[in-house]
Amino acid sequence: MRLLMRALIRVFISFSLILVSLAPSFALEVVKVTESLKVEGTNTFMPINSTKVSMYFSKEAIKLETPLAFIIVTRNPLKVYTCESVTQTCYVTPLSRGDLRKIFPSNPKAFKQLNEMMKTMKKYMRKIGSKRIGLWNAQGYEINIEDFYRDNPNYKPKNETLEMKRIVLWITKDKSCFKALRKLEEISSAWKGTLGITSSFVNLQNPIINEYGYPVKIEGYADKGYISVTFDEIVLLDLPETAFQVPGGYKVQEQERGPESKMDNEIKVK
Repeated sequence: MRLLMRALIRVFISFSLILVSLAPSFALEVVKVTESLKVEGTNTFMPINSTKVSMYFSKEAIKLETPLAFIIVTRNPLKVYTCESVTQTCYVTPLSRGDLRKIFPSNPKAFKQLNEMMKTMKKYMRKIGSKRIGLWNAQGYEINIEDFYRDNPNYKPKNETLEMKRIVLWITKDKSCFKALRKLEEISSAWKGTLGITSSFVNLQNPIINEYGYPVKIEGYADKGYISVTFDEIVLLDLPETAFQVPGGYKVQEQERGPESKMDNEIKVK
């Protein structure tokens, strides 16, 4: 009898270990995008000349991290957590979909106009070489903006803070980059109608992307200044749900919304 009990216990323990190994880890599929912004030799809206932002996108939440603060947006329930690293305080605002549509307005025509502009820009692209950008090898293409505007006066921008003379696109065809971007397209479908978004976070149907690859660095040159945006990484991750929660040690302050809330006033000012 004792031998039988021991055998049954061993079977039970073995079966339990198998179940544990098969149990879901409650990890979320996440696309991480790390972006660096650099500005030199010009006065712009930027209070500093360089910064780095890490963005995490999942179907349930979005997180934006900077050196001084981070923001978490949860989809269900729909809330925004604005957290200050110095004070370790998070301000929580319950929002309606209408609120977020005002903050992130949808403009379906914008993608169409951008695509038309990209089609025209293709003939102004001059191949200038390759180098490593972030995780990928990228090919550089230069666009002379003055020539482009001279031949296409309808595209001439008005009241630009920084008027570009030329732009350099560093483009990659790396499969891992596109795998993450396709996942980002899938994730964005869960947010349609919530952030005022009617299309994807990324536009993989862009004419330049289709033919040349995805821009991982954009450099703009003016007479007296320079600005660049670099995607240091666009990667797929599995992260626990806790990655989108307020960390321990942070104070959480709820902000009530009324008919004339702070959020409404900020939207009106904009």
